[in-house]
Amino acid sequence: MGYRLRVIGLLLLVCSVSLFAKPKEKQAMTVEQEQQFLYYFYAARHAIEQEDYARAYVLLNFCHEINPNDAFVNDHIGVLLSSCEQKDAADEYFAKAYETSPSECNEHYLDYLLGKEQWKKALKVQNQVDALNGYNANSALNRYRIYLGLNKGKQAVAEIDRYLEQDPESINFLLFRADIHVHLGEDQQVFDISQRIKKLLPLSVAEYELIKNVKYCAYYISHLVTFDADSLVSIGQLEKAYMNYEIAMYLWPKNLTAVNNYAYSMATHGGDLSRAEKMSASTIQAEPDNAVFLDTYAWILHLKGQNTLAEFYLKKALDNAHHDEVKEVVIEHLKEVKGEQ
Repeated sequence: MGYRLRVIGLLLLVCSVSLFAKPKEKQAMTVEQEQQFLYYFYAARHAIEQEDYARAYVLLNFCHEINPNDAFVNDHIGVLLSSCEQKDAADEYFAKAYETSPSECNEHYLDYLLGKEQWKKALKVQNQVDALNGYNANSALNRYRIYLGLNKGKQAVAEIDRYLEQDPESINFLLFRADIHVHLGEDQQVFDISQRIKKLLPLSVAEYELIKNVKYCAYYISHLVTFDADSLVSIGQLEKAYMNYEIAMYLWPKNLTAVNNYAYSMATHGGDLSRAEKMSASTIQAEPDNAVFLDTYAWILHLKGQNTLAEFYLKKALDNAHHDEVKEVVIEHLKEVKGEQ
């Protein structure tokens, strides 16, 4: 605790010194100053990597003394000040960095303006940045946040659509669009976007994590992928089918249909019976009266040679079977387990 207080105290002390120091006029650096500047700057970068922010701040201020107009130094100082809640002090440095190099030092300044809810100023800066660097994903996201902050919902949504026209396969922006529909209660549109995303599978782990954050999308995609997996099993493409089942279960762990169908296919196609049994057991634990799940569990037990227990679960499945198609399958399995075929 004492160390943390000393670090904060040091930062505040250096902040006060740098804030009230008289700014130097821009002058060309000598060779010696250039060498000192580079030494302090890279030492500061190393200190940041080591999370020694107090030392980094001191070193960056040495750089600032040598060249108060360096955009990257001002940008780094702004970040450090902002992180230690010296946001008003950070403003000066971010603005100076942006003024010196608007095409390269705009990201932190825009984040700062958005965090302070300075929407109109942020929009002005974003327009300038787009004129220099072109419109991109960051532009769209920033504009989306700005228009929401200005209570211009239609323009905010239009920014998402504008970027999707440019990159229709962007998972991030498809999920933003889906999330908007979720909040508006527009289930069909969420489903439609889920179908668009499903066509882009497989994705990276990070992208699956993003999908999980939009639960309605995760639910729909999980069930759509399960349907695909079932179709792939029926034509013998097991490897693809199993990958789809894994995706379905990852996105929506409560998708018991995926768990059941995966377990049944794995067991009946010479897969890992122990894993199949555990998976199937989890489904009947969740829904103990589900005839389909009971039938799967019983059949896996039969394949493991546990026919007495298999017969018990098949009879329970038959008692709970409310559809003729399910009854027929259970009766067939029961006959085989009892040796009547």
